[in-house]
Amino acid sequence: MRGNFSVRAALERALRGTGAEAVFYDKVTVRIIRARVKPLPVRQKPAIVEIPEPRAEPEEIVVTASKQNMLLDNYPGSAKIIDFEPAWLSRNGARGTAALTETLPTLSSTNLGRGRNKLYVRGISDSSFNGPTQATVGQYWGDARLNYNAPDPDLNLYDLKRVEILAGPQGTLYGAGSLGGVVRLVPNLPDSTETYATASIGASATRFGGTGGDAAAMFNLPLAKGRMALRLVVYGMREPGYIDDPSRNLRDINDSLSFGQRLTFRVEDLAGWTIDLGSVVQNIKTDDGQYTLRGDPPLERSNALAQPFRNDYRLAYVTARRPVLGSSELVTTTSLVWHDLISVFDATGSDGTTSPRRFEEKNNIALLSNETRLSGGGRRTPGSPACRGSTA
Repeated sequence: MRGNFSVRAALERALRGTGAEAVFYDKVTVRIIRARVKPLPVRQKPAIVEIPEPRAEPEEIVVTASKQNMLLDNYPGSAKIIDFEPAWLSRNGARGTAALTETLPTLSSTNLGRGRNKLYVRGISDSSFNGPTQATVGQYWGDARLNYNAPDPDLNLYDLKRVEILAGPQGTLYGAGSLGGVVRLVPNLPDSTETYATASIGASATRFGGTGGDAAAMFNLPLAKGRMALRLVVYGMREPGYIDDPSRNLRDINDSLSFGQRLTFRVEDLAGWTIDLGSVVQNIKTDDGQYTLRGDPPLERSNALAQPFRNDYRLAYVTARRPVLGSSELVTTTSLVWHDLISVFDATGSDGTTSPRRFEEKNNIALLSNETRLSGGGRRTPGSPACRGSTA
């Protein structure tokens, strides 16, 4: 190199095109190395800003369904039907819903005690506590609605024909309160051809608890052969307690007593109509709460006050049906429910004192419902199981 250059500029000119470069460690120390490849600059694409289009009004979604007679194999949903043997009902009918939850994996409930449980189908629930909100499982006695914003009435199953469960949301056909599914109890109807009766009695013993028993009877009476009949069911049960309260020197404090009756009157071929008039009455009384506290000895709980519970249930309904237009059928059902619930809780200590303090909750529920439908066109093959939307 000839000229007036700095060392750095002279080396840069001298190494130009050789594939080498000079690395200066200090003013007098330089190292010649293979030229390092410099990454090419990345050209960034300009950001694309999407301009949202004006939001269109959502299209209305309409879901339709109908309660038609159809073969169970053709029913587009999940349905479970169980026909009960009389011997099974004699042994388990007094246990009510608890007997169903042990038989049907799809159905479950809380364990708060008889008459205060919530039912779940496929585990769909809002909470484990009862309240004024709508239920997640719709319950029916025949075609009559049993509940809406109340706990399971836990009816005795004696003289029941079958139980039907529709799993999954059923709001299209059954309205609100059936998000998880529908449970339908189908009772035996009055028989106008002959007179007969049945009866059942049982005894039970609870480990670490007391003794109990149940009794039930059914009486079928034709009033006009082939035209009119009456069917009466009466029952009662005592479930022994198993929790002790040493602070009050009491044993088996959570005894439960239930009793009730069902009456159905049927008239056939009344100007082409078949009419069913029915009533269901059931009372459940529990002497104390069915729970223990973590850390306490097994099956013991100490409270300053008893915590009784009552569930008084009344249902009256009328169902009328008649064939129209050949294979079609007109069905109308109107039902009225009176449901009274009384719960007592020990609130001692809630005010910062040790004085006994009682909290009482009363719910008086009235439910009026009606369903009128005209359906037809479905045929059932003799001997084949069938489902009818409302009957699964």
